[in-house]
Amino acid sequence: MALEAIAGGKVVVEKILQIDPQKCTGCRQCEIVCAIRCNASGNPSVSRIRVFEWMKSSFFVPVVCPQCEEAPCLAACPREVIYRDKLFNRIMVDYGRCVSCRMCVAACPFGAMGFDMPRQ
Repeated sequence: MALEAIAGGKVVVEKILQIDPQKCTGCRQCEIVCAIRCNASGNPSVSRIRVFEWMKSSFFVPVVCPQCEEAPCLAACPREVIYRDKLFNRIMVDYGRCVSCRMCVAACPFGAMGFDMPRQ
């Protein structure tokens, strides 16, 4: 499903990432592909998808930002670096202004907020 919006006279189509946890095998390829696509690094630690193994039981849980309506990460940021994009109503981070306090990481109840050290 895609969202559409008008931006500067052009129709902009936004893709939405949907994950089916029941299909996750724990291979972590999604983390690598995401890191290459979004950060050009291939380093899974900067992926926006995180795969956790539940209690060392071979049950894997892929996690992405659920775009909370009242986002704890947004409220926790002391510099207002995290904001809601007006065009698509999604959570965004202005990494150029981030001071690396990691309050957003601590505030996220889903473990979806990561920390990209090279970018910081």
